[in-house]
Amino acid sequence: MNRARESGAALVEMAIVLIIFLALVFAIIEFSLLIFNYSRVIESTRAGVRYAIVNNVEAGCASGVANITCPGGAAVSCSLANSSLILAEMQKTVQAGVIEAGNVDITYACATGAGQSERPTPILLVTVTVTGVEHHFTVPGVIGLGDELTLTLPAQSATRISEDLYTYTAP
Repeated sequence: MNRARESGAALVEMAIVLIIFLALVFAIIEFSLLIFNYSRVIESTRAGVRYAIVNNVEAGCASGVANITCPGGAAVSCSLANSSLILAEMQKTVQAGVIEAGNVDITYACATGAGQSERPTPILLVTVTVTGVEHHFTVPGVIGLGDELTLTLPAQSATRISEDLYTYTAP
């Protein structure tokens, strides 16, 4: 064997394998962060609708919801305000700044075939929809490729049948 001609071959092979291995590890890390953020957005949507069905109607929708007549009434939609308690409840499940007021819409619509005819107020379907949430990739910024790489997550919505749409405050 002529070892003089093979000097450094193992180092080159190791460098190639190491680059591929590190790229694979970073891809796994980035993909797991993406899936984590996506699942948090889904959970925040669920938390928002759970909060909305048992508390007061969102301020921007209050006058429209008061005028809904079921069956056959038109749905009322509004965007959440920055001071919304529903938005605050949703932001508890995600990282700071992921979900903003402009990303969330809430819709109140008539629920068909639900409830009792003697009920004084209509039973509504409350839908919370989150759109336009961006995932900023972490690994490219860490290795010096810039922070501009983002991916817009798909829209998520959750619907529940309303309860009383009233927040009790103790006297």
